[in-house]
Amino acid sequence: MNRFRLIPIAVAVTWLAVSILIPESPADEAVSQHASKVPSPESLPPPTYLGMQSCAASACHGNLHPNTGPGEMRFDEVYVWMNDPHGRAYQTLFNERSRKMFQYLGVQDADGNVTNPPLFQSYWQQCLGCHDPSLYGRDPSQAGNPLVRGEGVGCEGCHGPASQWVALHYRAGWKNLSAEQKAQFGFRVTSSMQERGFSCASCHVGDADRNVNHDLIAAGHPALKFELTWYERRLPPHWNPERRIDRESPMEKWLAGQLSGADQAFRQLQRRAETAEREGHHPGFNGWPELAEYSCFTCHHELVGQRGGTGPRTIFPYGPWDLTLLPELARSFPSPESEAFLKAYDELFQVMSSSIGVSPEKISPLARNVVDKLAVWEKALHPTSTEIAAVVKKLANDPKSTWERDAQLFLALAAPYRKTGKLPPEELARLRDLITFPSAGERQFDSPRNYLGSYEHNAPESYEEQSKLLRDLIEKLTADFNALSEAGQ
Repeated sequence: MNRFRLIPIAVAVTWLAVSILIPESPADEAVSQHASKVPSPESLPPPTYLGMQSCAASACHGNLHPNTGPGEMRFDEVYVWMNDPHGRAYQTLFNERSRKMFQYLGVQDADGNVTNPPLFQSYWQQCLGCHDPSLYGRDPSQAGNPLVRGEGVGCEGCHGPASQWVALHYRAGWKNLSAEQKAQFGFRVTSSMQERGFSCASCHVGDADRNVNHDLIAAGHPALKFELTWYERRLPPHWNPERRIDRESPMEKWLAGQLSGADQAFRQLQRRAETAEREGHHPGFNGWPELAEYSCFTCHHELVGQRGGTGPRTIFPYGPWDLTLLPELARSFPSPESEAFLKAYDELFQVMSSSIGVSPEKISPLARNVVDKLAVWEKALHPTSTEIAAVVKKLANDPKSTWERDAQLFLALAAPYRKTGKLPPEELARLRDLITFPSAGERQFDSPRNYLGSYEHNAPESYEEQSKLLRDLIEKLTADFNALSEAGQ
């Protein structure tokens, strides 16, 4: 009988034991001498995960007493992580919702017995890519090994597998290395908003090893709705308050999250198209078309009163969550780079929206071109917080509306308040209530009960309420929104 059991998390071992287990890197001497002598990645073995125990010594990140002074580190990061949602990511795979998902996917029965081992392992590995990167790709027979216990998303989940850099990163020479040089050892720098956003989006949007598709969402996985300022606000800070992350402008961080989420979304579309092109067009885990590339409400909507008639829509406009505001932002910050991006995006949009069964051979080169043009535009884009805030207010004044657009605007308008803790206007809370999904019982995946956007011509009073809320918000926010948006500059 095939069953998977939740295994406790191993938290700490002594630094002496870690030093014995981890051989000195070939690059050790290079780091201590000079950055220019860093060896090429080809000369090093592939970086691997060591687990939280490699960080948990009391002299490193496992101290019981946090440093609240001007230093760079708190030294109690491991204990903060114990209360972080990332630390419970592996356990999530064993809760009732996850068990239901495996049943709906047809790989487990109601008693938890695996009914289709090959397909189960395919899904299980996909889950581990985000829920426990340290176990991703490992043989499931290692599940009982105490050195390979599921710990969720630990230090290495964000900072990179540590086998090559754990013995180097505390040395003086390490600080002299650039982000690119540190990346050669598998280390991911998270000091900038852009780098942090891209790293977060690798799970919360997807990347080459992480693909939350429509099959998983239909089975019960939450749809991926990434927004950097909101996600960071939900984490207990394991960084020193004096470090840059708490001095960042909330509006600049919001824009960085929009760009990094869009970047990963375009890359994921490109990978999906290339996979379908390489492996053939067939339904399945990496099948094509991928419905997650479209708005949920393209299909999930009332069949009565839609555009003056009944029946399903026949047009499938391309537009996942992460691209909701991107074209409008590109038009709001005009430049040759943004115009080139918009041209590439419009070409992709037209082809993706032309048919639900559009050929992946047509999509992969268009998606690749958008990725390239977005990177060029992002490098040329340097707006101030005040300029970003002005654009957000302009977009909120625009009467056009969809659930995704209003939800994204709400998150943008709320960003400065999340940083300062200042109580937001009543209208912002009302808008939140309008766009919030219910979470009771079997209706937890339905659309918001009280939200009716511009497509809902049969209930104009609800749409008018939403539009009036946004207009009133802009008037009330004018006084303090600019001041809050400048926080951290």
